[in-house]
Amino acid sequence: MTGTLLRGLILFLLEVICEGEPTRAGPETMLHPHEQDKLVHQTSRWVLKLFNDSLPFSRAESFCRGQFSSLITLEQSEDKEETVELLRQTGFRSPVWVRDHNRSASKMVALSRQYLEFSALKFPKESHEGFARVTVSFPVLSSVSVCVRVQWNTDWNDVSTVFSYAAPVLTNEFQLRGRVDMQGHIHLALIIHGKHFPYKASFANDGAWHHICVTWSRISNHWAIYVDGDRKDMGSGTDMDRDIHGDGILILGQDQDSFGGNFTEPFFGNITDLNIWNVSLETIHVHALNLCLATIQEKFFSWNLSLINSHHVVKEVQAPLFCPAVHQQMELQGCRTLQGWSDQLPPLGWTDCSDFLPFICRSSPERHHRMEQISKSQSSQPSAFMNQLMKLSNKSQPVLVQQPSGLDSLAQASALLNISVQALEDTQQEGLQPADMVTLIQLLTLTADISSEPSICAGNSSHGNIQELSQHFISVADSIIREDNADKWQAIKE
Repeated sequence: MTGTLLRGLILFLLEVICEGEPTRAGPETMLHPHEQDKLVHQTSRWVLKLFNDSLPFSRAESFCRGQFSSLITLEQSEDKEETVELLRQTGFRSPVWVRDHNRSASKMVALSRQYLEFSALKFPKESHEGFARVTVSFPVLSSVSVCVRVQWNTDWNDVSTVFSYAAPVLTNEFQLRGRVDMQGHIHLALIIHGKHFPYKASFANDGAWHHICVTWSRISNHWAIYVDGDRKDMGSGTDMDRDIHGDGILILGQDQDSFGGNFTEPFFGNITDLNIWNVSLETIHVHALNLCLATIQEKFFSWNLSLINSHHVVKEVQAPLFCPAVHQQMELQGCRTLQGWSDQLPPLGWTDCSDFLPFICRSSPERHHRMEQISKSQSSQPSAFMNQLMKLSNKSQPVLVQQPSGLDSLAQASALLNISVQALEDTQQEGLQPADMVTLIQLLTLTADISSEPSICAGNSSHGNIQELSQHFISVADSIIREDNADKWQAIKE
């Protein structure tokens, strides 16, 4: 495995670990064998298995995939009848997750990178004259929010003015400025009523598009700066007990040293999606805007190039911006549930995708039978690898990951991966058996799906631990895709 591929897989796992949903195991269900049988319903087409162990929708889907099956879907009338029969047999009346077949295709697209084309203004570094004026009449403002997407020119390190609002009686009435430090970070600062607050809110000067929002309210005497949906700076100040003057001039890309002129400290780069509200937006609204989601707050000004007069050096360009709003809207709408069973058709509903609910996995009878055989062989005649794994983990029974709450923390996943790597090294001569490969695939699936606590990704001190886990992840994956295991894959090809 090349170093580039190794680094890429580590970065992927870091992203999965640090951005996933919080993990919480559902209630444990200690069932006798005959009670376990009640949770399985076999038909001529499928084998349905109910897991009375709650997970969020996405993790339920992922767990079913790790079991070489899929989350139940009610696409056909037979699907509904079979699912209802399983729930009748178990007497189970709680809602369960159901995959919406109408949405599955669009979800696959939504999870890919989503880009929308925006008309943007380019402020070239070749000229210090570039500016754009918003040609609307401004009222007196007791509260205001300004959001904009900017792409900084990485070759410019001096102070830059994103926008400046000047009133007839005070030129520095409301302004957003930025400057670059020696480490290549852009620091933002607000000017309100002529008071210059410190440069504090920061983000990387990486040439990428960034979403910036600033909010202010006279009533709360509070202001805030958001970058890419996160609040980076906030505060309150003296001399905030008056409104922002009306009848002012809003200029993009220049500081106004006089009312509407005498420009200094220009901005170089691209600007788009400027929107203004006469209210102070809440964090939840800013987060939604960063994802390109609409808010219920009515705008005072919406991005419209016909309402902007630009200097001739400022050119209109098209900017493709990453907008995962389609996926987020789907998540906000909710995920499909089966609300229990009745004598009529099963009532379907929607609930928050982050809720924890039981679920049903579906697989073919052949695949289910093969998985049962593998499970029995692991229990009755553990392989050399499995015996060593049990020894290292101080377990008297095979280490299986067939319950949704079997791994409910990053620490557990890391520990099991660690001893798996050790067991693989200790039994290298004996080699893996097909059942071992199935178990390791399930382990990798659950590990990739497990999220960390926020503290795991909060600081650099834990980065080494996550990188070590990533290395173990790749070592285990590499061990099961080696060429000498080709015959083992044939044994589990179902």
